[in-house]
Amino acid sequence: MSDGISRRGFLKASGAAGAVAATGAEAEARAGAPVLGPDRTPFKLKVNGREHDLSLEPRTTLLNALRTHLDVTGPKEVCDRGACGACTVWVDGKPVNSCLYLAIDAAGRDVTTVEGLSKDGKLDPLQQKFCEHDGMQCGFCTPGFVMSIKACLRDNPKASLDEVKRSCAGNVCRCAAYPGIFAAAMAVAKGEKPEPDVRKLDGAELRKVVEERGVPRVDGPDKVSGRAKYTYDVNVKGMLTARLLQSPFSSATVEGEPDEEAAKKVPGVKHVAILAREARQIGQAVAVAIAEDPQAADEALAALKIRLKPGRANVDPVKAFEDGNVRADNASDGVLATIKKAAVSVENTYVGNMVMHSALEPHGCVVRWEPDGNLTVWESAQHTSGVQQNMARAARLDQSKVHAICEFVGGGFGAKIGSWGFGANVLNWAKDLNAPVKCMMSRAGELLAGGGRSPNVVTVRLAADRAGSMVAAWLKSLGRMGFYWYRPAAVASDAVNGSVSGIGPTPALRAPGAPPAQVVAEQIVDDLAAEMGVDPLDLRLKNRPDLKAWFDEGARRIGWDRRQKKPGSAKGDVVRGIGVGCGEFAGSSGCDFVEVEVDRKTGVVRVIKVVAVFNSDWVNKRGVLNQIHGGTIMGLSWALTEERVLDGPTGAMLNTNFETYKILGPLDVPEIEVVLLGQAHRPRGVGEAPVVPVAGALSNAIFNAIGARVKRMPFNPRNVLAAMKT
Repeated sequence: MSDGISRRGFLKASGAAGAVAATGAEAEARAGAPVLGPDRTPFKLKVNGREHDLSLEPRTTLLNALRTHLDVTGPKEVCDRGACGACTVWVDGKPVNSCLYLAIDAAGRDVTTVEGLSKDGKLDPLQQKFCEHDGMQCGFCTPGFVMSIKACLRDNPKASLDEVKRSCAGNVCRCAAYPGIFAAAMAVAKGEKPEPDVRKLDGAELRKVVEERGVPRVDGPDKVSGRAKYTYDVNVKGMLTARLLQSPFSSATVEGEPDEEAAKKVPGVKHVAILAREARQIGQAVAVAIAEDPQAADEALAALKIRLKPGRANVDPVKAFEDGNVRADNASDGVLATIKKAAVSVENTYVGNMVMHSALEPHGCVVRWEPDGNLTVWESAQHTSGVQQNMARAARLDQSKVHAICEFVGGGFGAKIGSWGFGANVLNWAKDLNAPVKCMMSRAGELLAGGGRSPNVVTVRLAADRAGSMVAAWLKSLGRMGFYWYRPAAVASDAVNGSVSGIGPTPALRAPGAPPAQVVAEQIVDDLAAEMGVDPLDLRLKNRPDLKAWFDEGARRIGWDRRQKKPGSAKGDVVRGIGVGCGEFAGSSGCDFVEVEVDRKTGVVRVIKVVAVFNSDWVNKRGVLNQIHGGTIMGLSWALTEERVLDGPTGAMLNTNFETYKILGPLDVPEIEVVLLGQAHRPRGVGEAPVVPVAGALSNAIFNAIGARVKRMPFNPRNVLAAMKT
């Protein structure tokens, strides 16, 4: 059987935990008839040199066998479709996606996981270099990257950077720690000696390391070796797994009677329930199946054969913008009059895409009642005390009796600032079944209900005098938006009370509010420069002379003098452009200079280089550079490839997986040069601001290359080609 759709369909009832197909006015939550297969089959599985006796159903994946039945949790479950590489292990030395590999097929072979690379407690050289070069952030993807790259360097010790990138092309890091990952691999390929152990340094020697390089993260060894235990990795005695069926529609009702009896007959199933006959928002849990094995729970959900009838959707931001009522700013009339009288003005409407948080570890928790009346909860959350408070309230216990553990979190980006709202349900199941229960959302469920940034539509007018000083800016936006970064003499902002209520939760996302406002401001500034026939950098200098040092440094490093003086004037099918964009958040700020290559025939945009001139103080320089690299790449991902695609009539999300909701991977990462302007030994937040300047600089680089403004994000081939036709 091939490793394509047919194999995946055999392994698991595909989509049962989140995605259903829509046809006309109704849809059926089905994934084909569940294949129960023959009974458990005894076989031996050799993992990291140790042989284990197992008795599992033949449809059990290698990933499930390792994680659920052997408690080998280095390989991570993220996409369950072979699209992220987090589950990478070796079978007879060959890297494979263990989520698509049958455990029984590995019988008689050598299986190696990331736990097997360390010997006698000593890290493998590649693992050590991952720590030294900060080749991780949350670390959830790290074991998969280590296994993919280690296989490459084992077979080709002098591998080039391109060869290393290709070896891990199937792996994804949502934190975008790619530069550190690549640096670690190349350090091994070049035979770089280990760094000195900072724990053994003191005085001037330690100070030098801290000032020049920074120190490795304390949790690095645990993350690269698979010792780090995330909530998704928790396995406690007698634990059951709960799987959710979540509505893909903005609203829906359950039609007919689901086949609960068939679901309960799936071997190992302990509980099946319909949670809601009516779903009132996208991603709402409709049904649950709880079983001894996660694949059995998935099969039980498929056996329910739930039919969902979608209600009316309200998810189109452009329609909401056009039809909504306008709350006018009191200053609007005066500002518009100023713009009308100005020497030069421009107007444009921009549409921002909805992007999802997409942390690799989804929301979820494990709940265990203790024999002494205490409660222990593990949750993938950034707010440990909030988890404790909420679970204590749900259990009607004093907080002293609730132990909340959030030691390692596989990404959050704002969506996990609070505790997961579904934890009380898991608590009740653990009580009713008298067993610990783990409930983690599927990848589809996370993309449906895990949270995202609202789409936006903004009409903006900007005016300047003949010398280029900005005199006025006016905006009309879906939700009020101010004019960002630049300081016209007069500004007014009208808000459109349009509704896109069907999109689901929109918790804070990295630098909340700043990226959409920044891309609007930077685009209209370049449009104004084009209207005036002046260099857009000169126009910015006119209005922000305080940033001259920043602009000079970035322009020199990107080669600003090479850019097209007239946007779109270069000949040929493949053209290059250079753009700039600025931004700030929480006290940190910077300017990005971006060079792109655009294929006029296909609309494909390739980022060549980014120069990030960044002003932020720091304590640990190594960590700051990692955050700037990661934030820059995440900003590129939002702007280039990410877009939540919703079906208009039903509000269904159509790309609930990492194959079609595309985040940037190793082969997409450009050269990134960071110019750090801050001061050492002074703490300041740096995790948010690096994402802000990216999209505006990228849009302006594309505009410089093709001479057409791509007014709709993301800047993918469809939208680039459409812009060139208008």
